[in-house]
Amino acid sequence: MQLIGLTRQIVPSRGQLAGAAIALAGLVYLMMPGVTAPPLLSTLAMISAGMAWGVSTWAGKAVGDPSLTTARYFVGASLLTLLLIPLVDWSMFSWTGVIMAVVSGGVTSALGYVLWYNMLARISITSAAVSQLSVPAIAAIGGVLLLGEILTTRLLIGGLIIFAGIGLTSWASIRASRN
Repeated sequence: MQLIGLTRQIVPSRGQLAGAAIALAGLVYLMMPGVTAPPLLSTLAMISAGMAWGVSTWAGKAVGDPSLTTARYFVGASLLTLLLIPLVDWSMFSWTGVIMAVVSGGVTSALGYVLWYNMLARISITSAAVSQLSVPAIAAIGGVLLLGEILTTRLLIGGLIIFAGIGLTSWASIRASRN
């Protein structure tokens, strides 16, 4: 997102750049190869998803009605999934699982997207870009809290660095907007 911003002459302040660098360093530390790091293929998939989310966020910064835009995205994605029906192993489905998937994917995710797009109008593109670096740390913390995964020193340190960088970026963005 920040690269797109730079092509449009949106130049972050030094404080925003420092915060972004700190958050990115925390993410690199969290994802570095090692015993507790995610597999490389999973890491690459997460990077690809993050880049796609960045492009989507950039486009979302200009939407007039976040609710309508989100609804269109979800309908489009739902229609694309129909192409996968021939590949489905129906013996793996349960009504409980389908209902949980619809609620968590269709309802709570949609509400999250609408909230995110409403927030975009109020924050700088740099703050939006850097805040997205929190997603892997939040997902890992969710794994610890909800799935019984092990809380590692790497997760604690990496997460703290990421959130410190996000905090510095946000603080610098607020200062920059006042000047």
